[in-house]
Amino acid sequence: MRTRDNHLWFDDGNLILVAGNVEFCIYMGPLINSSPVFRDMLSLPQPTSDGESYACPVVQVPDHPNDIRCILQSFIFGNDLRFVAEHPSFDTISSIARMGHKYQIDNAVKYALTYLRCYYPSDYAGWKQNKRGAPNFRPAHSIGVMNLARLTQTSDIMPAAFWICCNLDIDHLQAGFKRNDGTVETLSRTDLVNVLIARQELAELAAFSYLYVLEAIADGGSCSCDSDDESDDCQSSISGVLGQLTTSDTTRYNGPGLTGCWVSFLNDDCGVRLCDALGETIRPRLATGMGVGLPARSFVAAH
Repeated sequence: MRTRDNHLWFDDGNLILVAGNVEFCIYMGPLINSSPVFRDMLSLPQPTSDGESYACPVVQVPDHPNDIRCILQSFIFGNDLRFVAEHPSFDTISSIARMGHKYQIDNAVKYALTYLRCYYPSDYAGWKQNKRGAPNFRPAHSIGVMNLARLTQTSDIMPAAFWICCNLDIDHLQAGFKRNDGTVETLSRTDLVNVLIARQELAELAAFSYLYVLEAIADGGSCSCDSDDESDDCQSSISGVLGQLTTSDTTRYNGPGLTGCWVSFLNDDCGVRLCDALGETIRPRLATGMGVGLPARSFVAAH
């Protein structure tokens, strides 16, 4: 049984759109002025009833009610999209972008992409100002942002979304996420392969950066250990780790991953117990090496 939408039912409207089991009674003029697709569709003769006693055309659309509600609001309540919250959800932005693209409502697509560009910049300098993506978006929503970039052929929002995808765990990366209409969003096979390759390359780069930092500290780091046994101080321990790296399987020392804590990795996985002074030395050096090299590399890969 169909129900009327609570907000988009105007008693004096002259067009009824039906999406799923929800009816929207709206004014035809703004719709055909905003959408060439609807203009062409409504230029054809339309039935005046659909089992109901309506005196205006009734048009069935194959979209989810939430998507139709968002795209109708995008022009009914003004082209500035004043109905959208200050920090809209991913589902709202996705509906506006996908329906705007499908029905050629250019202002809606422009709004969605302008919002995404604020939080998914095209270069690392812009990304450093945020580093989290859009407010009210979960990390997995970067999969959807990549898909919107592909749909609208908007390459400049791709790099930041690509970087966030590189930081998702494998299960989330492969499974994707479910939109509020029940649709599961996943990366295309090509994009998934690209992300997996980039993850491996970034992990290798992380390992080389790790070696660089260890070597710098072993050569001149500030150590406050007062142990009489030189083999027990943390600087000697780091030198020992470097020796093992040059004589054994280096895959054991490939780091804590793209976002893990390197100091904890040294303590827990490498058996290096850092004194306070050396711990304070290593943290900023690792932050500098990882924070610039790794994201910047992924921004290049995304293009």
